[in-house]
Amino acid sequence: TSRTPARISSRLKPMFGKCPSTSILKAGDHGKRHILFTKKARSRCDGISETSPGPIKLSKVHRYLLFNGRVRDTREPLVSPGQIGYLNGWGIFSTLRVSEGVLFSYERHYRRMESDARKLRVPMPWSAGHLHELLLELVEANDAPESTLRVCIVRNTGGPFESPDLTREADLVAFTADLRDWGEGVRLSYVPNARHGASPFAGTKITSWAQNLTWHEQ
Repeated sequence: TSRTPARISSRLKPMFGKCPSTSILKAGDHGKRHILFTKKARSRCDGISETSPGPIKLSKVHRYLLFNGRVRDTREPLVSPGQIGYLNGWGIFSTLRVSEGVLFSYERHYRRMESDARKLRVPMPWSAGHLHELLLELVEANDAPESTLRVCIVRNTGGPFESPDLTREADLVAFTADLRDWGEGVRLSYVPNARHGASPFAGTKITSWAQNLTWHEQ
């Protein structure tokens, strides 16, 4: 494996630092809307009461995750072994910066997820507005106005080893984690002949990271 160190340019540093926001926010602007810590949103979270203590931060991701429209505890068993997307990495994802409770550049992330879902035939029944509301509830539940948010859409059906009792075409899974301190720069790696650039799926953000993680461990 060949590895080449690289520094993040001054133009890219804002992506890893504090994202810009505006002091004048509209309720309908999904990309620039402060999170509202409402009782209504908290009451929709499974296992969270008005008198319960704040979310417990775990070592990797935060205590609560979003699973198909509900905020759930990360320790709950929620998936079936026969869900095709989990077995085969058949899904798409995006990673967002949360700054002051705002999902930074949300519309751009959503459009890319829509495009990737069409290419990979992953059902995506959540509208931009509905998904935005659900993600804000997750940020609220984890008390994570400054965090990293990962959202995934995983296909459940298709293929010879599908569970017979699946009722959902796809699962929505999202979680938050603490921001990572990247320091002054990062080390980048490249692998010869790793991806076929002319593939129709080149550039899609898919949940199958087996190759990437294998190269990372080398």
